[in-house]
Amino acid sequence: MLIAPKHDTPAPLGAVESPPLQVLHIGPDMNGRGGIPAVIRTLMASPLASGHRFSFLRTYGSSSPGKRLLIFARGMLDLAAWCRRPGERLVHIHAATRGSWYRKAMATALVKGLSRPVLLHFHAGAGDIRDFEQRLGPIRLGLIRWAFLQADEVIAVSAASAAEVQRIIGFDAVAVVPNAAPTIADDATGRPAEASPPAIVYLGGFANPAKGSEVLIEALPSVLAADPDVRILLAGPGEPTAAAEVLLRSPRVRWGGYLNADEKALALQEAQLFVMPSISEGMPVALLEAMAYGLAVVATRVGGIPEVATDGFDARLVEAGHSTVLALTLIELLADPDRRRELGRAARQRAEQLNDNEVFSPLEEIYGAIGAPGLLRPSFEPAPALAREAA
Repeated sequence: MLIAPKHDTPAPLGAVESPPLQVLHIGPDMNGRGGIPAVIRTLMASPLASGHRFSFLRTYGSSSPGKRLLIFARGMLDLAAWCRRPGERLVHIHAATRGSWYRKAMATALVKGLSRPVLLHFHAGAGDIRDFEQRLGPIRLGLIRWAFLQADEVIAVSAASAAEVQRIIGFDAVAVVPNAAPTIADDATGRPAEASPPAIVYLGGFANPAKGSEVLIEALPSVLAADPDVRILLAGPGEPTAAAEVLLRSPRVRWGGYLNADEKALALQEAQLFVMPSISEGMPVALLEAMAYGLAVVATRVGGIPEVATDGFDARLVEAGHSTVLALTLIELLADPDRRRELGRAARQRAEQLNDNEVFSPLEEIYGAIGAPGLLRPSFEPAPALAREAA
């Protein structure tokens, strides 16, 4: 099903000759869970959508295999019909790994067969991409390569992810465009009064070991012992492990399950610390959300995290897999509310600066280059760059 938002307001980023470029985003259910739906929602509401005509096509959804197949088949029919319509048109394909690569390879081949330009956008972390490559035989990998190499432009959310897809598929070049941070109103970023017990929030859940929950669970007993008032919220997909269940016996540790948008917003507003102990990542949307809310962030140096966060300036970054170092870093920040506030302010500034300079402006250039090079493109006013040096 195609979703096309209304475009009743004039483009605020500059004049665009009529007719504007039509851009179709392809991915999983835009209202579903996970990072890619959140990225697509942000792009659909971004300044880019004011300068162009954005639409969305779902190619994946539902827990039923039969329904998933029907959604994909209907999506391919809708995609073919959309490509045959007149006007300047571009298809922006969002890919994860595993089944997503098969679906997006077919979509890429279909779009190129209908002579429309394709922007192929890889969201997965380097570790997940390597793991999936090892499961592919030469025939399946060869077919995927054949399809993906037809794309007009290829981007990935981190340098590590870009290097992996370039190596595996054989692209000449893969540009790096991080995910956009959500726009959060100023009145939604105020932290609780310092008299309140400090709170730590973790949103990675227990379904995917790459999120580092095992390391976090090893670190938390020391954190609880060091600060008798700290409260900890564990949330995300999956169910707590046996080790986590032991921690949950404490009244200061709570399991929230998978949080909807309102619940997640409330959790981020009420917390002082956000922890991301991941073993592998692409460009985690949850990290960008926490930064946009002005939280002090403790995360690992994996994937695209060190590309958007600088240790000692707008976050504290630690090596993945080291529970003792993770615990000591959390304890240090729990004991220093002034430092937490400094990191949180810098994180919010970084999130605001990221979108225009490193996300929207590069995407605008790509759209203009491969989609409608003859059109007058919107002009961005990049945000002033921050001096990102560790204190």
